[in-house]
Amino acid sequence: MSGTAAGLQPATLAPAQEGQWELVCALSPGDPGSSHHIAVDNRHLSGPVDLQALRQAFEDVTALHDALRLAFDTIGCDPAVHVRERIDPPVEILDLSRVSERRQRERIESLAFHESQRCFDLRTGPLWHAWVIRLGTDSYLINLVFFHVIADGWSSKVFVDDLLAAYGALTGAMPPPHADALSFAQIHAIQTRRLEPSADRVRYWRDRLVPLPGGPLFAPSARADADPRAHSTIPFSLPAATAAQLRKVAWQARTSPFVALMAGYHLLLSMMAGRDRTVISTASLGRPTERERRAILQFACDPYVSTELPESLTMLEAVRVTHDSVTTAMSNLTSYKSIAHAVNPDFDNSRPWPDCHLFDGNFYSWAFRRPATTTAGLRIQGARIRVGTPAEYAPGLIWAHLPGPARRVWVAQGGPSMEVGIPRQDGRLHYNPEIYPVELMQEFVDQYLRVVDVLAWHPGMRVGAMRSRHPRQRGVTGGRSSPGRENWRDRVVSDQRG
Repeated sequence: MSGTAAGLQPATLAPAQEGQWELVCALSPGDPGSSHHIAVDNRHLSGPVDLQALRQAFEDVTALHDALRLAFDTIGCDPAVHVRERIDPPVEILDLSRVSERRQRERIESLAFHESQRCFDLRTGPLWHAWVIRLGTDSYLINLVFFHVIADGWSSKVFVDDLLAAYGALTGAMPPPHADALSFAQIHAIQTRRLEPSADRVRYWRDRLVPLPGGPLFAPSARADADPRAHSTIPFSLPAATAAQLRKVAWQARTSPFVALMAGYHLLLSMMAGRDRTVISTASLGRPTERERRAILQFACDPYVSTELPESLTMLEAVRVTHDSVTTAMSNLTSYKSIAHAVNPDFDNSRPWPDCHLFDGNFYSWAFRRPATTTAGLRIQGARIRVGTPAEYAPGLIWAHLPGPARRVWVAQGGPSMEVGIPRQDGRLHYNPEIYPVELMQEFVDQYLRVVDVLAWHPGMRVGAMRSRHPRQRGVTGGRSSPGRENWRDRVVSDQRG
């Protein structure tokens, strides 16, 4: 719901109609014009590169997409923006071709860390930045950073595709690209119509979200000097046999493995919360047309998937219920502001009121693969860069400086947030290690894998049977370690048979 252009009003149009919390919570308390909410993409280029043509290609892409020339006239819950006629692309060139591989790696990891901390001044723009790093005669790395409101994960793909198309045309390797893109005003109009808050939609969200969740399932344990922006991940993977079995369960439920994995997350959260109904925030691409898939801006919508999983349901039925909940949520998409008004009568007086109040947990998918391709004589593939925190790093914002309402937001943003990969056999938990202990988060991941294991191998088991053996007090809440995954599953099955 939040996260689309419907919340950003062109300054030349009528007053803003849609608020956007994502913008507000991205701002630094010490500098209202700075944002730390970014999207990052890294690509490796192999082959001879004409740097002059590449510079011109950056200019061509910047001229094509309004989002790359966008800045804010007002900042707040109902921001207004304008699009400049022309800007100089914020591209920097760095030559590391004459240093050792070790020095290259250290320099790139340092650069990647500092780019992950980059602030954008929303009032002046531009709201993106690029590094072109030469590693060798025919080896380059491109680092892209966007303010998340002007670019979702798919937008970086569009940017790279258009950049290479423009480069290919400039070098004579390809014909001139299709130089048409939706303007910001056109995208704003499309999304405003699509997210219209009809009475039926507002009623749907009121019925599905009220009463609101009681708060985070994990109590924070942040020190006074903790960094609210710290980030860490815990990777996990399913055994191949379990992943295959899960695909069978998804097929039986006439849904996707992603929804089956989401059903497992609903089950875990419901056992932790001690209630049948849980709400998960997820994401959709939000680009149903081809022209939208060729645009750069924030299109992703965050549906709130509310499920009721009573004890009488089987695991397979829980997957079907989750599928139905996802389907109805997607068919009732509307703006966050409309949903907030529906569930919080005092919304106007309590703004900014973050959407983390609406759900129990986050569950996302890696947006898409970035397979290696060859364009204009260059081989392009995604690059993974290790981003470590330098020993000398001192956070610009610490826990003690946050007011109470802001701490609630950072607690929710700090994790846990579950992300599953493509294919649906692995994933990672995102969290803030300065707020949540790693041992607690690891136990949370282990318990999720146990639930998925039971769901995959015993889809006929009742939800009540699983809940009766849920090791809540021994695991997630911080007591003794819970039993191994296989033993735990066998105990649940034995209990059901007995």
